[in-house]
Amino acid sequence: QGKPLDIQIEPNKSLEDHQEKCNEVSHSQIQRIEEAKLRINILDSSQEYLDFSEESRKTSKAKFLELFSQGFLIKNQRRFYLNVPKIIESRDIKGIVRQIKIKPESFRKTLEQLLHDAKDPLLITKPRLFATPIPFYFCSSCSEVYPSSSDPRTILAKCPKCGMKNKNEMTDTLDPLFDLSVQGYSLHPFNAPADIQICGRNMATRYIYYSLLTHAAIDNLPAFRNLFVHNILNDNSGRRLSNKNGNLTDIMDIPSELHGDAIR
Repeated sequence: QGKPLDIQIEPNKSLEDHQEKCNEVSHSQIQRIEEAKLRINILDSSQEYLDFSEESRKTSKAKFLELFSQGFLIKNQRRFYLNVPKIIESRDIKGIVRQIKIKPESFRKTLEQLLHDAKDPLLITKPRLFATPIPFYFCSSCSEVYPSSSDPRTILAKCPKCGMKNKNEMTDTLDPLFDLSVQGYSLHPFNAPADIQICGRNMATRYIYYSLLTHAAIDNLPAFRNLFVHNILNDNSGRRLSNKNGNLTDIMDIPSELHGDAIR
């Protein structure tokens, strides 16, 4: 997933062909990771819960429709936003944060301040190709939006208002962060919050904020029970580890003799 995959695979006229190529690249990488995990004695596999799996996408679309039905989404042309002011007004955000055990505890103030200052709607769709499709059709004639049971980028469906048959643009998709933020609903049989969320400080002000607001809107519950925030990791030159800087360590480069300690 992510931008690197979109860049690797040249888009073409057939969305099905593009997604098939993306799947090939993704699964080849996943297989390498699974092999490396076995080599360093990590026995658990979570392939079925990847954010482009059928189960994950089904969950994302269902939760998106749920948010829409509750009035927590704002539509602007072909994009949808989370209605943050309405969530803050109608949900007990402070109470939700109090339910979370946070390490280090000092980060709680940062999180509370972020939510206290939350005023702007939050974009939860993104123009991507290899991502979960927005579960609505956009009518090109009367601007009506109506739910879809299939992929609205590949199947024509008649608008219930004007009768026009529509097919969405290839890039009408959900933000992958939305997939991740609601993934717990497909992972847990009783839709309970995740027990532990580990996140770098650089992502805490985005992904954690995103997840908390999404879960608060859906069921007024925290997205996780325990939050561990670690500092941003740097390389020997002091640069932050990132895809952009090209200094991430490939999991296949971890020496086998280090075993599980290699990923601490």
